[in-house]
Amino acid sequence: FRRVLFRSTPHRAGDARLDPWRLSLTTRNAQLSANREPRPAMSSDGVASPRRDPAVDAYLPEARAVINRVARSFSLAARLLPSRTRDDINLLYLALRGLDDLIDIEVRAGGISSESAEARIAVIEAWCRSGDQGAAGGGRELQIFADLSRRYATFPRDAVADFLAGRSEEHTSELQSH
Repeated sequence: FRRVLFRSTPHRAGDARLDPWRLSLTTRNAQLSANREPRPAMSSDGVASPRRDPAVDAYLPEARAVINRVARSFSLAARLLPSRTRDDINLLYLALRGLDDLIDIEVRAGGISSESAEARIAVIEAWCRSGDQGAAGGGRELQIFADLSRRYATFPRDAVADFLAGRSEEHTSELQSH
């Protein structure tokens, strides 16, 4: 049994055209979707794939702790967001904070060489310019960015590149002043 919608005016006999109002709902929907580009299944919040990479998921406890410790007012505001979105914001903050601290803290404390930090940042900058989904060589920050980019079609790689450019300018001016 197929449910059929009828137009209020009768269909003219002998009309060769198919009356769209007489199509079954299933057939009409199939014709409409045949004309659309296929796209990944998305949830209401624009996430293409709800499953986070398990390696990135392992960073969540640290991400929550960092945002609660370093950005308390932002952490409070983020509580208004749905939990999955909030967790992604926490991970993004962890990655950006990690890049910010890479030069400011890790290099100065001797935990990583300046060359190693610059190489890691260069890998992330190259990733920002490319369309690659890979995350090799950029540390946990690139792992997080790549996972977010895979799941959010509108992930702003250009904003990450701008952030890195700003950090580079800030670092250069700090070195020149000393």
